Amino acid sequence: MNYDPLFLVAQTLGAFAFVSGLFAMWTRDDRALLSWMLTCNTLFMIHYVLLGAYIAACMIGLVLVRLLLARFHPKTYWLFLLSGIAIGQFVMMGEPIDIFVLMSTLLGNVAYFRLKGIPLRFAMITMQLLWLPIAIYTSSVFALVFNVISMVVTMLGIIRLWREGRAEAFTSA
Repeated sequence: MNYDPLFLVAQTLGAFAFVSGLFAMWTRDDRALLSWMLTCNTLFMIHYVLLGAYIAACMIGLVLVRLLLARFHPKTYWLFLLSGIAIGQFVMMGEPIDIFVLMSTLLGNVAYFRLKGIPLRFAMITMQLLWLPIAIYTSSVFALVFNVISMVVTMLGIIRLWREGRAEAFTSA
């Protein structure tokens, strides 16, 4: 077990990110989901910086920008600009393991700008699945647990939306 104080602080931030992420996955409201995801990703970005996973932290920084733009200025051209930045960042600084982060970031760009309801949540499950190798590679305990549990919670949220028969649950942006 690593008892380095910086590692312990990183894992503590990961725990707080985990809790805020679960709130995000469970909410029925897309706007509340985005707000909770802002909190979760801010904490996970700092978490990955402290673990020395700088590409992961940078991609989460792009995720934060994407979430803000998707919430307050949802224009499609941002999707292409952010995707270009993510690809450029990967080409310039990425390691082979970072391909999972890149794929998750690109899918997230499409999901948050073009999807709503159940399709958005299925994309979120795929993004969470793509983060699992990074969590394992960086020994990020809470990121690993968060992504596994949030996939289950997101699936339960999908089932709940489907059972409620909400018309907007199946629509795209």
